[in-house]
Amino acid sequence: MNSQKKKAKKGKIIAMVIVVLILINQFQPFNAIAAALRLDETGYFYTGISFTNGQKLENKDIWNMKMDGKDVFCIDSAAPANTEDGYSAETYTGEKKDLLSKVAYYGFTQSEQSYKDFATTQLLIWEVLGEQLEWT
Repeated sequence: MNSQKKKAKKGKIIAMVIVVLILINQFQPFNAIAAALRLDETGYFYTGISFTNGQKLENKDIWNMKMDGKDVFCIDSAAPANTEDGYSAETYTGEKKDLLSKVAYYGFTQSEQSYKDFATTQLLIWEVLGEQLEWT
């Protein structure tokens, strides 16, 4: 009888340890894996003044950007895409989201998806957002 009480007590202790371990794991932060950004030079450039900070941009590369294998576009012409500290990936949630989605869809997704198509679509996206940029 005494041995049954010891086994029951041991079982309760093991169960409590398991519950505690599960609860501790619930409060541990999860590490999110950042999306991998791949850049390719399109061979196209732009010049203008950025609306976000008034910076003059001359002969800047238009980069073909891919996140996890999917083409993505930049909404800030002054953000340096080719540096790790200058680029942060975010989903655009502004009032022009639907229009920008259509520009990306018809300008690039429904095209041959060449670098020229990408660069043209990228410039049009910036124009929709108020940029005044030119090909160089």
